[in-house]
Amino acid sequence: MIRTRVYEKGRLLAEDCDPALISDYLALPGHVVWLDMVKPTRAELGLFQDEFGLHPLAIEDAVHNHQRPKVDRYRSHLFAAVYGTWLEPESGDAGTGLVTGEVDIFVGRQYLITVRKDPAWDIAAVLERWEREEALLEHGVSFLLHALLDQIVDEYGLVTDQLDDRLDLVEEQLLKQANNHDLQEDLLDLRRAVVRLRKVVLPLREVFGSLTGGQILEVSEEMHPYFGDIQDHVLRVAGDLEALQELLLNAIQLNMSIASNRLNIIMKQLTGWAAIIGVNTVIVGIYGMNFRLWPANDSPYGFWIANLFMLISSVFLYTYFKRKDWL
Repeated sequence: MIRTRVYEKGRLLAEDCDPALISDYLALPGHVVWLDMVKPTRAELGLFQDEFGLHPLAIEDAVHNHQRPKVDRYRSHLFAAVYGTWLEPESGDAGTGLVTGEVDIFVGRQYLITVRKDPAWDIAAVLERWEREEALLEHGVSFLLHALLDQIVDEYGLVTDQLDDRLDLVEEQLLKQANNHDLQEDLLDLRRAVVRLRKVVLPLREVFGSLTGGQILEVSEEMHPYFGDIQDHVLRVAGDLEALQELLLNAIQLNMSIASNRLNIIMKQLTGWAAIIGVNTVIVGIYGMNFRLWPANDSPYGFWIANLFMLISSVFLYTYFKRKDWL
């Protein structure tokens, strides 16, 4: 699926036009073209290679998945790889995972091409930003790129806050002595999500460093402060992720301590009951010997005397262990 938009001096001129007309719009001064493609093949991207002057290496990166977040400079355009992120919906008590969708971007003087590897990442929020901030559309490609990256980075902050909230819930359940096995799975899911999010966020510090350093000709000087603001958001999210990772490690250690404490309590209780049963076993063993020296051995009450002796011993040991908090 291909979507297109054409802007003329900050005004939306055409939408979802025939891609064959793009060359005509690019030939007109003051016109900016946006082209969006979802999971295109190399052949589909090749159709626009000559029209936009796209470098073969950039097309190769846009076709293959799992690119590292980066920005590459070519003679006629800029290529950037970033990731949109969202969390899977919660289902019951099961942990949820982080989903990342690669978004590759071609940036030229008069065009912006977005290649989405995962159609689940909806670009509608970016279009709303373009429509909501019409005053900045006069900056052309610089503003389109800014709104796109700003939306992606805002999603990072939203996902980080959601992960933090879920960690708070897990910690509350830990303190309530909830099911240890389920909580361990939730903690591992959260840790995997944080690690994956760090992999897509941390490299962006270098990306925005180049965008705000005046090295990218496609970014107008007036838009440098706006990209600097996004860079500040990236740094804040990176700091939040560092703190969240520390909290996760503390929660995992707390979970291990609670599990170890439960094991100690169980072993202590088993030891106490084993001592109580052991005393009764000794008494039964002594009275079961084939000797006639024991008290009441010939008495009809001998059986009940032995049982009473075992009961008294058991009650005494149970009371003693209970006071010592061993049971």
